Amino acid sequence: MNEFMEQYWSFYSAGVAIFLFAGFALVLKLIFFKRKRRKKEPHLTFKHWNHRFENDFEHLDREMHAASFLPKEAVKLLKKAKKKEDKNEKLKDKENSTKTLKTIREKLQRGLKTKEVLKEHSNCVYVLTFVGNIMASEVEQLREQISFLLQVAQPADEIVVRITSPGGAVPQYGLASSQLERLKQAGLRCIACVDTVAASGGYMMASVADKIIAAPFAIIGSIGVDRFFECSGAVKAYEAIFSCCSPGAHVVLIGNNAEPVPMNWAILFAKGLEYQTVHRYSHQYEPSIRLLGSGKIDVKPMITHTFKFEESVEAFERAAEHRPSDVKLQIKIDEDN
Repeated sequence: MNEFMEQYWSFYSAGVAIFLFAGFALVLKLIFFKRKRRKKEPHLTFKHWNHRFENDFEHLDREMHAASFLPKEAVKLLKKAKKKEDKNEKLKDKENSTKTLKTIREKLQRGLKTKEVLKEHSNCVYVLTFVGNIMASEVEQLREQISFLLQVAQPADEIVVRITSPGGAVPQYGLASSQLERLKQAGLRCIACVDTVAASGGYMMASVADKIIAAPFAIIGSIGVDRFFECSGAVKAYEAIFSCCSPGAHVVLIGNNAEPVPMNWAILFAKGLEYQTVHRYSHQYEPSIRLLGSGKIDVKPMITHTFKFEESVEAFERAAEHRPSDVKLQIKIDEDN
């Protein structure tokens, strides 16, 4: 009997211990899961761009006026002139401040509210940065920023949105575009700036703005091509497919791959790209000859060098060199054509 009770209590203790351990582990897992699922609240940060280069300007100014390559008398003369210029600028600033103060006092005496006065004298430029991915995940941050600006910005202020995005899902970028539309509905001037790329959905966002300012070589527009022919087999060329094709584009793969090529399936599905492979120009010669004969396509820009028929051996040797400057080499059989 005693032996039975000892076994019973040892089994009971082990069962309780296992139950408590499992319960503790489950509680920890639930706490971690809740924290993981908890949505991060967008956090706004601010930077005064006017102060960005002030220290550098002051340092440069000191270096320029030190001017060790000039005679001491010339340096003294320049310093004296600079002091005079600074004094005149301060006087002008003081005059402008006095004039502004007088204008504001008169408006307040006429019963104009402070908000109305601020509307006429505010001249701030607010700069927002939007770096978009395929799902435009930054849209929540953009929404918070614009909601904040709608509370503080005045009609005379401007909102500059720096957009960098290759585009992506239409619903998400439609939502991002509607955020910029909120600025326009509030009567605020909106300017879109593009440094590198604002294509597809990114361009849809930019097109909502009152003005688009793009760098000279930036990719901008409703991404460019409906037909994309990949003829090199290079990895970089495959990467260009996603940034250069419009939604629903037809992609023809011709070049052989010397190494495995990664494919971004998420963008492929989002854009609905259609792929076709061509094995070494099989059954392509006759249609190509017909197209060339009809004059519907112009291949002259692709021909980088032309050889006479008697130079055919030299032409094939040149082709085997794979020079970076060569695109297509032509052997001319009939000199009259």
